[in-house]
Amino acid sequence: RSVKTQIQASHKPAEPHPAGTQEFITVFSGTLTVLLNGQRWAVGDGDSIRFKADRKHAYANEGNTLCRLSMVICYPS
Repeated sequence: RSVKTQIQASHKPAEPHPAGTQEFITVFSGTLTVLLNGQRWAVGDGDSIRFKADRKHAYANEGNTLCRLSMVICYPS
């Protein structure tokens, strides 16, 4: 599944996906903070992140500008 979205200043928790699921996020503008396993990853303009999404995770836009991104979720087949 692929999604293009925008996130205003907010914090969005996400429940774990099925075992083996991965997420791929590319940020086009702004900065997205990904919270995973007690760590924070800042993903800025033109950067990408891939992570195992079968555990609790969250997304946050901690800035004052809109964050535009693309998210691809790969479920195990």
